[in-house]
Amino acid sequence: MESYRDHLVLVSGRRPLETLIDRMLVEKAAKERQLVVPESAVTEAVTQSWDSYLLRLDGDEERFVEELRQNGYTKAEVLQNLRNQARHNLLAEKLCLDSRVVTDERIEEHFQTQYGQNGEAVEVRHIFLSPARLKADLIREGTPATELSTARLDALCVEKFEEVVDRLEGGEEFEALAAIYSHEFAAKATGGLLSNYNYRAYGEVFADAVRAAKVGEPAGPVRTDSGFHLIEVVSRVHTELEDVREELRQKLLLATPEQPELQALVEGLRASVEIETY
Repeated sequence: MESYRDHLVLVSGRRPLETLIDRMLVEKAAKERQLVVPESAVTEAVTQSWDSYLLRLDGDEERFVEELRQNGYTKAEVLQNLRNQARHNLLAEKLCLDSRVVTDERIEEHFQTQYGQNGEAVEVRHIFLSPARLKADLIREGTPATELSTARLDALCVEKFEEVVDRLEGGEEFEALAAIYSHEFAAKATGGLLSNYNYRAYGEVFADAVRAAKVGEPAGPVRTDSGFHLIEVVSRVHTELEDVREELRQKLLLATPEQPELQALVEGLRASVEIETY
């Protein structure tokens, strides 16, 4: 066994031992806090993991078990390893939830993300014209490059937007025109929608135009470093932080822990004990 231990260290390093220590620390901390994981939850997690392995082989369990055998494992050993890992993950999640502290700063960050900057959530569509893209298109169509000065290209962009506004006033939908005119490829699928607009995309000039725009009325063209934009604010909803503070607190308290939080938990447990190395 001593020779085997030395061999494992040479082949796999110390990471397996560190994993074992992490699991022991999580078990110890969970026991101290009287936290338990139902065996049914562990079994469900193991089943999901096993099934995900079988997907690779179209559900052929016999073939998978044979592959395991060829690599020196039995099905029972793999299932036990999956149980250990599942139990560790579920206990770590419970520990995170049990020890989690939701600060006002965290609430305010989540508020900005969910309800928009300073509580203002806007749904924005835009039609984007790039002078550089327009120039390339015109040259490809036969226009000499010498005729396409910066001023000329800017004027052509404005002319195109005047055409768009005329069509809007004629009853056509902004969404449909964005799919036709915009130089942004995503507009073909989204109708120019800026998903989760946060007043940062396209810079401050664009943001100021959004703030000033009236709902349902086209605004622009707006010149940014990227090009020209015609903007439509589809909706604007304002929410006060104090009206949703407690709701956000509860949501953050109960949110499923993500990997950075789980890693921080384990690192904190390691730091709380003395671990002798070899």
